[in-house]
Amino acid sequence: MSATVAAPPPGQCEPKSGTENRDHVSGLDSIRGLCAVWVVFSHLGFFPELAALFEPQSVVGRIVRGVLGNLFSGTPAVMVFFVVSGFCIHYPYCGERSVPGLAFLARRIIRIGVPFGMAFLLLKGTVPASHGLAFVQWSLIAELVYYLLYPLLFRLRQMAGWNTWIGLSVLLALGIASGQPAARFMWNFGPELTWAVGLPHWLMGCRLAEVVRGGGEGRVFPRQIWTLRFAVWVAASAASVLQFHLAVGYPWTMLAFTPLAVVWVSQEILWQAVHPPVRLLAWLGGWSYSIYLLHLSAPDLLRSWGLAVTPDSGTLAWVGCVGGALAICLLFHLAVEKPSHQMSRWVGRWLAGRKDERDLRAQ
Repeated sequence: MSATVAAPPPGQCEPKSGTENRDHVSGLDSIRGLCAVWVVFSHLGFFPELAALFEPQSVVGRIVRGVLGNLFSGTPAVMVFFVVSGFCIHYPYCGERSVPGLAFLARRIIRIGVPFGMAFLLLKGTVPASHGLAFVQWSLIAELVYYLLYPLLFRLRQMAGWNTWIGLSVLLALGIASGQPAARFMWNFGPELTWAVGLPHWLMGCRLAEVVRGGGEGRVFPRQIWTLRFAVWVAASAASVLQFHLAVGYPWTMLAFTPLAVVWVSQEILWQAVHPPVRLLAWLGGWSYSIYLLHLSAPDLLRSWGLAVTPDSGTLAWVGCVGGALAICLLFHLAVEKPSHQMSRWVGRWLAGRKDERDLRAQ
C-alpha cells in the first residue's frame, strides 16, 4: 500500500535513518489539512452572518446558532493530530529491534522546536500582547514529551503489546481526570499532567501504525467511508455540545471519540490508497503545523499592521481575517518551517553517519 506519512501539528513522518527516502502513506496529509481547517474554524468562526439571517429568539434561529456554534470543535481535531503523530513516529520503526536514539530525538526536537521558537520571537517582537500561541502550546509540549518518551515506549512495546500500554494509559488518564472531575479542557491539568491525559490517544496512533504496516488490506466502499466521516463529525460536535452545554469535559469525551477516529483514519488510508486525495486538503496538510502555530495570533499581526480584521464583524471581515491569517501561516511555513525540516534531516543524517562510523571503529 502506498500511502503520505504526515504528522500532527507538530511533525511529519520521516525515515529512521535520516535519509530522504520516506515511507509514504496515503491520506494522512489530507487528514491533517482537514483537521487544520477544523481548528481554524473552531477558533475564528464559520460565516458568522449565517445566524443573523434568522430571528434570534425563534426556534429556527436558536437551532441554527446551536449548530454553527458546535459545527467545528478544535479539541477532537487535535486528538486526530495526536493519532496521526503516534502513527508517523512509530510507522518507520515497526518491526525494528534497535531503540531509536539521538538522531531520532534531534530530528523531532528541531522540527517542533525551531518553528515554535521563531513564532515566539516573532510575536514577542511585534504583538507581545497576543496570547494565540499560549492557547496551542499545551499540545506541543505534550508532543515533545511523547518524542522524548518514545525510545522507552518502543522498549516497552517489545515487552507487551500496544493494547496493554493503551489500557494502562487510559487508566492513568482516568485517574488524573478523576482528580479534577470539573476540568473541561485537556490543558486544564497543566504541562505536568496534560501529556499523560493525551497519551492514550497518541498510543492508539502507534498501534494503528502496526496494523497498517502489517498490510491490512481491504476494500472500502463509498457509503462506508462517508458514513465514517459523518459519524466522526457528529461525534466531535456532540463532544462540543457536552462540553459547552452540559459541563462534560473533553478529557472524558475524547476517550470515547478517539477510537472512532482511529477507525476513520484507518479506512481513510485504505480509501485514499486507491482514490486521489482532495488536493487542497493535502496541500494544507503540508503546512498544517504553521497553521496550527499561528492561526490564532495571525489576526493580531494583521491588526498591528493597520488591517482592521475581526472574525465576528461580518462575512467580508471574516473572510479577510481567515484569508489573511492563512497567508501569514503560509509565509511562515516557507520562511521557517520548511527550512527547519531540511535542517532536521541534515542533523539526522549527520548523527546517523557518526553512529555508523563509531560502529565500524568498534568492529
